[in-house]
Amino acid sequence: MKNEKITTCNICGATVRKAHEVLFKGLTGLGDWQEEVAICDSCGFIFAANPFMDDVLADRYKNLSKYEFDSGDYQIGADVPYMKRCKRQFDFILENVDSFDSILEVGAASGYNLSLYKDEQKIGHSVAVMGIEPSGVNCKLAQKNYDIQLFNGLFSEYIDKNSSQKFDLIFFSHVLEHIVNPRDFIEQCKTINNKYIFIEVPTFDYKFENEFLGMFSDEHINYFTFESLSNLMNSCGYTIVEAEMPLGIQVKIAAGVPALVTLWVLADEQHNLYLQTCQ
Repeated sequence: MKNEKITTCNICGATVRKAHEVLFKGLTGLGDWQEEVAICDSCGFIFAANPFMDDVLADRYKNLSKYEFDSGDYQIGADVPYMKRCKRQFDFILENVDSFDSILEVGAASGYNLSLYKDEQKIGHSVAVMGIEPSGVNCKLAQKNYDIQLFNGLFSEYIDKNSSQKFDLIFFSHVLEHIVNPRDFIEQCKTINNKYIFIEVPTFDYKFENEFLGMFSDEHINYFTFESLSNLMNSCGYTIVEAEMPLGIQVKIAAGVPALVTLWVLADEQHNLYLQTCQ
């Protein structure tokens, strides 16, 4: 049911040690689970050393999704905060990118976020939108509510069939913390990326003292700080464009906030942008 125990850091390759254990009881589709939280003493990366196997996680995301608020039966009951988050991210991107003609969202939920990028008046031109979503229910809702066709499956399944198509901006919000090997994932993203990657993840940089365990979620594998996320992205050939940290004080879901909101650009593209400003 679980992958082999991870003994080396997925970012720097150093040996890791157990730092904490968290017990989860009666997880839907998974039962009881004691998560072993490991830390890399070399680069500081924190992650679950005993994640569930890829096929177990895939089944959960495909068949037990809880992120389709458009259906009228949104289990978390947080549709308004979700929409506000999407609009906040939209504004952040428009403020910090020079231009983009295409966007791929990994973990597109039911399409609401991608629908914002179809607004030519706000962006100033037409943007080609594409999304990847494991939940079949979400894919149907995206088509029905926003006329957006999503790829129904996992990122690995998508890239096996669409490795030649590239995107100016790859977007994933609260996705990277779910990925068993984030370095391999970013390297795969890089093969279909022309310039930018947007990442929002929960952060360990700041936590409320009365929510010590709020960050630990049964679905979360990686627990990022800005330093560890920077180490990951820099090692994959990306440099930071901008970052911010919304605290989300009014958000009821402790495992999602505070969050790191970041925009990264391929190092070669950053150099090209610098040369353009010097002309």
